[in-house]
Amino acid sequence: MNLEISIGLTFYNNADTLRDALRSIFAQSFPRWELIVIDDHSTDGSFEIVQSVKDPRVRLYREDERKGFVAALNRMAEMAECPYYARMDADDMMHPERLRKQLEFLKSSPDVDVVDTAMYSMDQKGKTTGVRSVNVIDSNPMTLLRGRFFHHATVMGRTEWFRQHPYDPAFIRAEDCELWCRTYGASRFSRIGEALYFVREGLVNVNNYLQSGKTVRKIIKTYGPRYVGTSRTLQLIAESYLKGFVYRIFSSVNAHDILVDMRNRKLNEQDRENANGIIEYIQSTPVPGF
Repeated sequence: MNLEISIGLTFYNNADTLRDALRSIFAQSFPRWELIVIDDHSTDGSFEIVQSVKDPRVRLYREDERKGFVAALNRMAEMAECPYYARMDADDMMHPERLRKQLEFLKSSPDVDVVDTAMYSMDQKGKTTGVRSVNVIDSNPMTLLRGRFFHHATVMGRTEWFRQHPYDPAFIRAEDCELWCRTYGASRFSRIGEALYFVREGLVNVNNYLQSGKTVRKIIKTYGPRYVGTSRTLQLIAESYLKGFVYRIFSSVNAHDILVDMRNRKLNEQDRENANGIIEYIQSTPVPGF
């Protein structure tokens, strides 16, 4: 089989969700993929879950010690053997048409380097709660610097592009935002405005969010003056501090669900049933070895 897409999947202690993530890969209508999996030294049995999969397209590696998300991202891109590279997170699921549609888009748009997709939001039980970004990508530099440019887990691009533009470990928890800012203007990005991914969202980890905000401000200070000038850079920094304050307030009253809902557009009943039907299909997909 002539494989065309390398999928990069890294995890740390994701035993509760990893099976569904793998099922969503095996449920793809496009079968010519390889899966590169890096276990960042899990301790909950996650490694054994992937190890049980019996398919020559799956390549599993385990770190001897925790090296972190960014190190795994760069290693997977270097190890990819196919001309196209896609990534996903271990607590999410792909729509069965994701790989096929993104590949067709990239083949028909040779000037595009990376494409993402709209995505459904799921709760911790795997039920859809909303959808986001069913529109064209907003290439405004202010959107870019606010970290709202791309949905990182949904991206697919040309493997060589990811090799030429590695993630910078100095920007932990916002490494994707820094990458898009660094390559903005010299690369072309696009979006498929169809939800082809299911992101699992639960309680907002405010400490993680505040760390991300700190890194985003570092990015704004680095790239803001070049793209939007000094005054707007200061505006963006102030917005970031204000947003962090709002998140603290909502977290203190256990209103995490409101924070999640603010990101999404609600689904009508028919669309919700259709999306949940796709999830049920994914969860019933057999994986050799499970």
